[in-house]
Amino acid sequence: MKFITNKSNQVVMDQVVFSGSGFLTTVVLARILGPDEFGVYASVVLISYLIISIMNALVIQPFQVAPTEISDQTSYHSFTFWIQLILLFILSILIFIILRYNIKALDSFNQLNEGQILYYLCFIFQDYFRKFFLAKSWVLSILMIDILTSILQIVLLGLVFWNTAWTLNNIIFWMGLTYLPGIIISIMILKPWINQFSNWSTYLKLHLETGSWMMLTSITQWWSGNLFFAVTGVFLGAQALGAFRLVQSILGILNVLLQTFENYVIPTATRLYNQSAQQAVRYLQKITLKAAPLFGVALGLIFIFAKTILQLTGGKEYAHYDYVVRGMTVLYALIFLGYPIRIAIRMLLLNKSYFLGYLFSLLFCVVSFRVLLNTWNLTGAIVGLIISQLIVMGYWQFILVKNKLFLWKKTDG
Repeated sequence: MKFITNKSNQVVMDQVVFSGSGFLTTVVLARILGPDEFGVYASVVLISYLIISIMNALVIQPFQVAPTEISDQTSYHSFTFWIQLILLFILSILIFIILRYNIKALDSFNQLNEGQILYYLCFIFQDYFRKFFLAKSWVLSILMIDILTSILQIVLLGLVFWNTAWTLNNIIFWMGLTYLPGIIISIMILKPWINQFSNWSTYLKLHLETGSWMMLTSITQWWSGNLFFAVTGVFLGAQALGAFRLVQSILGILNVLLQTFENYVIPTATRLYNQSAQQAVRYLQKITLKAAPLFGVALGLIFIFAKTILQLTGGKEYAHYDYVVRGMTVLYALIFLGYPIRIAIRMLLLNKSYFLGYLFSLLFCVVSFRVLLNTWNLTGAIVGLIISQLIVMGYWQFILVKNKLFLWKKTDG
């Protein structure tokens, strides 16, 4: 009971549940769907994360670093809920309009009809609650909700596996529905009301001021991290694109782990920094060293068994792309090492520097992708991603030193 009630352990258990169900979904759908349909599904997930990053910039990220002196927390919690709901309503209208126009370049998405709207809305809304609850350290609530959602998704995947008549449109629609019970329970836990409406102008001002740079950063960050994926199909063909997307989906589990690490650490680091910069630095050092063995073991296993993982997920035709998996594990090792730097930049509210880091990275990607892909194919794409990550880390480290925050300098105590 002591182990289960420990919040740090609950975060790990939740991540195991969430990442495990995501990995299982990737494996089953990669096996069932053809390369083209799996590419469409992977693209839907990729777009979902782009939308999430934009909405997080306006809602969750300002909430994570909000001043502790906000007295009426209940009113503020309700504000974030209603703003998120309004943004989702606007999103659904935009997607509906885009689908009505039947844009030729979006034929792959047009075939999914309006069913994908439900997936986007439910997936994004559940992500809001996950990050909200983690920021408030309501970890047990989100753990129970994620277990429920995962059970529903496993049942759905079982039905899809045994009945090949399921279409991609049906899969995405019902996948969206699996998030709905968890969303309803989350609303019951949060109990949002329209109260203390007079304070909302203050909250809105805070979110717009904090979120403006964050939103620009989110868009820039998405393109910086996904430009090579977006152009691979044009330069290297459909098979290479399918392999790259499959590898991205597999390692996306680690990306979710990193995001959870960030969502859990930032609020605590910010609170400690308001008391003492030294306390915040010690906390970042401790939590990073504690997480390093777990992340290192996961990366090591993926690196060693790269070919086996690809054969199990995509089939034998993907086995010779094992070098892509190994290259991406090197990239994720760099990303993990850079996370204390990233968190410190956010903790200090250096939003302009946060944005500029990704802007410099994106500029490098735009200038170099053609040469790298034409010269080294998928290896060139991986090299480009690694260099762009080093650019971001190097610039942010320079900014931290300039602000006299030394993350790995030995501190007292």
